[in-house]
Amino acid sequence: MEREGGKMEREGGKMEREGGKMEREGGKMEREGGKMERGRQDGERGRQDGERGRQDGERGRQDGERGRQDGRGGIKEQLHPEAIHILTISLLSLCPRIHIKVKKL
Repeated sequence: MEREGGKMEREGGKMEREGGKMEREGGKMEREGGKMERGRQDGERGRQDGERGRQDGERGRQDGERGRQDGRGGIKEQLHPEAIHILTISLLSLCPRIHIKVKKL
């Protein structure tokens, strides 16, 4: 009976080890998220990597604002004004509900 108790303790140890593996996988997911952030946030990588744990909820909003600002400059520099007008009209004809968002471009 003592041996059986020892076996159960060993099985409990195995379960703890599996839990450790799951924690490691979670760490890998965080690292992958860091790689994605580096692609988008090259200029501010150092500051936001340090605060990543606290700003998970706000990260999407900040990325969205940054992307929209980048998009404004990019569209004005790369596309002809008539092309922007044609694209705007075609987007409005597809879905009138996005009128406000299209104007912000």
